[in-house]
Order: sequence, then structure tokens, then C-alpha cells
Amino acid sequence: MPADLLVDRGRTYKINDVNDWVDLTGLSKNLRNMYIFIDMDEKGQMKGKIVNGYKNLTAYNFKKKVSELNDSLKYIENISKDYSIIIDSLQFRNIKNPVSNSVDEIITFHKENEVSGDFIYFNPMIISHILENDFKQTDRKLPVEFSYPYIYQLNVQLKLPQNYVVDEMPKSEKYTMDNNSGTMQYIVQKNDSLILLRYRFELNQTVFPYTDYPMIRDFYGKTVEKNNEMLVLKKVKL
Repeated sequence: MPADLLVDRGRTYKINDVNDWVDLTGLSKNLRNMYIFIDMDEKGQMKGKIVNGYKNLTAYNFKKKVSELNDSLKYIENISKDYSIIIDSLQFRNIKNPVSNSVDEIITFHKENEVSGDFIYFNPMIISHILENDFKQTDRKLPVEFSYPYIYQLNVQLKLPQNYVVDEMPKSEKYTMDNNSGTMQYIVQKNDSLILLRYRFELNQTVFPYTDYPMIRDFYGKTVEKNNEMLVLKKVKL
């Protein structure tokens, strides 16, 4: 169903005059799961593959977005701009299946990174989840409402170029809102010649009282900072 037709709870009417409210937000997991595999050369150019998996409402919204364009070239242009990559090939699975609750997108691409002397600078997430904090105002007098709960997972495997070492790397972090209403986990590490990153963002609650606004603003602010952090490689002198 479209997000604007969703409700967060339903009413059950039972025998013996027992009536209850039932939470509907946890009936299914709305998931976006992304895997990115990359090789980087000594000039900072990346070549890789992205596998995007969408499930339930994220799949519904993705199918709707693709169908509304009716032009594959326009779609490629849009996501090339959004992801800051150059797309070499694109294919879908289940995109035209009206009863499927999942859809996959497979992209091969290349991308240039900033190179300055012996240093290469890039965002290890490759494709950031949240680049700007929408909660910038200092006060709020109305509840904060989200369309639906969802999980966004990103897994990156990047092979380093020869003769380069990690000079600076973001710290792994985890942020959690009260009552586990939202969590963000960012783990990045080096394993031999690979950079491995795992990012998981989970929104479990859709309606927050206005008194929770400072917590939400802080949570999203910290998440945006992690989404924008850079990793620096340094060339080793032989």
C-alpha cells in the first residue's frame, strides 16, 4: 500500500466486549540491503558492482519510482547523479512482477576519487544513506512522524591499490535512541588488502512526541556525520 494510506495501529473487536488496539508497525520488515564490491587502482579510480535489494514498502516505492520515469536513460542519469558514479550496466529482477514483495537492482560502475600527491581521499560508504540532517530547527511543538519503519543495510568490500596503506580511517560507532526506537551502527576495518564496512540504520518507531525532538535531531546529526566521513590512503615509497 502507498505510505500515505498506512496507519500505525488497528482496532480489534472480540467477543465478550473485549476490544484492543494492535500495533501494526512490526508486521513486516521494510528492508533495503546493499552490497558493494570494488577494486581501486593507483590513480584512485574505482570499478565495481552494486547489488541493491528492496523488500516490502521499500520495494513498492522503488518500483513506483522506476515505473513513473518510463525512460531507462533518465533513470540511469538520475541515479548516476545521486550516487556520484558512472554507470556501465544496469539490470533489474522482479521489477515487473506485480505480486512480488521484493526487487533487486544490479549495477556495474566506475568512479573517480580525489587524488592529491601521494594521497587518495574517498568516502568508504561509497553511497551514503543520509547526507543532510532534516531536523535542523531548534524547537518543535508537533509530533515527529515517519512514513514507516525500515532497515537500511550497507556492506562494502573494497580492494586497495598496490603500494597504498591506510593513513586515516573513520572510527566504528553505534548510536541508539531511547527504547531502541532507532539505531545506527557503523563498523569499518582493514583486513589485509581489503577495506570492509558494514552500516546498519534501523528505524523502529514511526511517531514520536515533540518532547523527543532533541533526541531525534542529535541522532540524525551524528548519523549524517558518519555518512560523510572520509578515508585517506597514502602511497608507500618503495
